[in-house]
Amino acid sequence: MTVAQFEPARQIPKLTLPKYWLVYPFLKETEFFNMPNTKSAGRRMRNSARKHSQNQTVKSRLHNLETDYAKFLVAGKKEDASKTLRVLTSALDKAAKKGVIHRARANRSKSRLSIRLNAVKPAAPAV
Repeated sequence: MTVAQFEPARQIPKLTLPKYWLVYPFLKETEFFNMPNTKSAGRRMRNSARKHSQNQTVKSRLHNLETDYAKFLVAGKKEDASKTLRVLTSALDKAAKKGVIHRARANRSKSRLSIRLNAVKPAAPAV
């Protein structure tokens, strides 16, 4: 007989999540060590996690709009770029209004974007 036949089968332990995983499902496993001490702290933690997620969504949209705008500028499509600038300006203002970005940053971005648009020469008409 071999040694393997006498050894008991090793059980792989299951990952058991703590009970507060149901209360705080947004936490990662590493964040369980920073549990709130009070009920209000837990509420603040949940709110800040929710707001962080919403802010990231808005910032991601702004970044995507700026990327599209830059592509139109590089291609020399001034009309498409101006349409995208209107959408981007509105998105920047809304983000500043909600407090996702600072008002001065929104104004600075709008100014720089419009300067870039004015620097682009219109595409030559196709003949």
